[in-house]
Amino acid sequence: MRIELEFLDMDKVVLHNNEMVYKIDESIAYPNAGDRVYIEGMLYEVKERDFIYLSGAAGIDLKISFWCEEVQRK
Repeated sequence: MRIELEFLDMDKVVLHNNEMVYKIDESIAYPNAGDRVYIEGMLYEVKERDFIYLSGAAGIDLKISFWCEEVQRK
C-alpha cells in the first residue's frame, strides 16, 4: 500500500516542501486531532485529519490530510 501524507494549515496551504509518499506493509500510527507535530522546524497542533481512499491508479492508495495550527512558543 502506498500512502501520501499531507500537512496543511487551516487556509489549505501545504506546510512541507518535500512530497511525503511511503510504501507501508504494516499498520502504523498517525497523529490524531490534538497531537503536536514538528514540520520543517515548526511546532503545530493537528486540529483534524481526513482519509481519502484512492484507486491506486496514480500510485497512491490512501491520502491522509492533517489540518494543523501553529503552536506559539512562550
